[in-house]
Amino acid sequence: MLTAMLLAGLIGPPQTGLATIRYDVAPPNFAITPAHKPTYLSTLRGRVVVLDFWATWCPPCRRELPVIEKLSAEFADKVLFYGVNDEDSSTVKDFVKKNQYHMTVLMDNNKEVHRQYGVSAIPTLLIIDKQGIIRKLFVGSRDEATLRKAVQSVVNLN
Repeated sequence: MLTAMLLAGLIGPPQTGLATIRYDVAPPNFAITPAHKPTYLSTLRGRVVVLDFWATWCPPCRRELPVIEKLSAEFADKVLFYGVNDEDSSTVKDFVKKNQYHMTVLMDNNKEVHRQYGVSAIPTLLIIDKQGIIRKLFVGSRDEATLRKAVQSVVNLN
């Protein structure tokens, strides 16, 4: 099931991109639900959040998505997983349906979130702790064991 959400209503001052990302400050904030009643990333404090920037045409992303899906189910009670995609929403919806993924995909059609985070390579994955601080950052593909260990380490911080 695809939950296609609009990314709108960026708030707050500009933050650094991935090239200069700081691990001791909150990441860029953005709306994660439709603009008519936005919920912002910053309101998810108290939960670990994984942001996975991916695309349907990206072979490493396609190999990694089943792992993301598996970990999302495994850590469902402790971690919120969000895929961030800047492609046409119908392309993403068809891809997710065809592959029977249940992930929440945030549609970033204007590439606002990609710009805020300085994402220029995919896959890119960030793990944000319960206080809203980025604790792990991966650019490029990673194996299941590495990703599981990273998620678990952030879950265990608090």
